[in-house]
Amino acid sequence: MTCGFSVTACDMATGRTMGYLDLRQVGFRGRPTEVGHRVRAANVAAVWRSYRDRGAAGLVVAGEIDADAVEHYRSALPAATLTVCRLHADKPDLTARIMPRGQHMSWAQPGDQLFGRSAGELSQVVDSSVAQQEVLDRAGVGVRVDSTGLDVAGTADAILATGVRLGPSPAPQHRSRSRIPGPSAVAARGRP
Repeated sequence: MTCGFSVTACDMATGRTMGYLDLRQVGFRGRPTEVGHRVRAANVAAVWRSYRDRGAAGLVVAGEIDADAVEHYRSALPAATLTVCRLHADKPDLTARIMPRGQHMSWAQPGDQLFGRSAGELSQVVDSSVAQQEVLDRAGVGVRVDSTGLDVAGTADAILATGVRLGPSPAPQHRSRSRIPGPSAVAARGRP
């Protein structure tokens, strides 16, 4: 499971009806290009309309985006309020998360592009991830959430601690934390 799904479950525990979507579910074609992001953004908008029409207060979208891609999602959802939460982890933590995926020693995500890669290739992925984080830091994309040393539940807690608002506030209830055991989360609410 991902931290995005865990954030969704925590918000649903407050009584809201929420939607969840993994960007890989709306574009199973490797790392997205600019065209791929436009297609994914259009697909996210269509899914959001369906969720919203069925009573969802918000939609949590988990997946990889870059600084330029954010605008594709804003354009596809012009009336929605988007909050981008950008996960950050230090290099040792990224290494500990990425290296086991080469041998499916972590959750076996269908279509994981890191499965079967050599240690050298995985090290390059780590270096690329560190470089991408630096680019996103410089660009000031979204709310930076440090997930270094955190598990999925801890990362979800860190995202929620930013004050990200996923939808209109429900009637006050006891908040039950869901510990569901996994990228950047985009929350959409409002009308597309």
